[in-house]
Amino acid sequence: MFGCAFITNKTTETFEWVLETFKKSMAGAKPKTIFTDQDQAMSNVIAKVLPNSRHRLCLWHLQKKFVSRFGQLKSNEDFKNMFDKCLYGYDDEKEFDDCWNDMIQKYGLEEKEWFDRLYELRHKWCPVFSKDILCAGILSSQRSEITNRAISLKANKKNSLYEFFHIFEATLQRWRSNEKADNFKRKTKKPKTKCKLLKQAAEITL
Repeated sequence: MFGCAFITNKTTETFEWVLETFKKSMAGAKPKTIFTDQDQAMSNVIAKVLPNSRHRLCLWHLQKKFVSRFGQLKSNEDFKNMFDKCLYGYDDEKEFDDCWNDMIQKYGLEEKEWFDRLYELRHKWCPVFSKDILCAGILSSQRSEITNRAISLKANKKNSLYEFFHIFEATLQRWRSNEKADNFKRKTKKPKTKCKLLKQAAEITL
């Protein structure tokens, strides 16, 4: 974790302060890619403060909303498979467009504004449109969600800011300690695997 911000609201002004402060703390360095949910205030601020960063939408958040928009198609496995192919199944933009158009026509979604809006945002969520930038296979903001969950297990609304800070600091210290232990094992021990290729690679690197 490089940094975090404790905020009490999700306004444009708050997000702008967060990103401007982040830039200062990073000596002006800017991220190549940013993953967020569909919060409009955050989207507006990213375009203003970090115009050269690639803003992508978290597929995990999008998929949570997908189900509520399917209506009667929720139980249609063919539709869900076709939709999943649009999300992950193609390496070519034309193939994606062909599949999307076939899906819209086959299931009569031409008048569905939500699907139209989703297609307009395809460059922010579909991996096929982001092959020009390295994301290391990351498609969501689940790392931050995991952080939120890990902290919320020990913190609650009754904690003071002072108590919350110590809970947060202890969580980070535990993660960093585990990371150091994992790095030490990786450098000193061979992986437990039946794969001859991985065994040979381990012998070369140790």
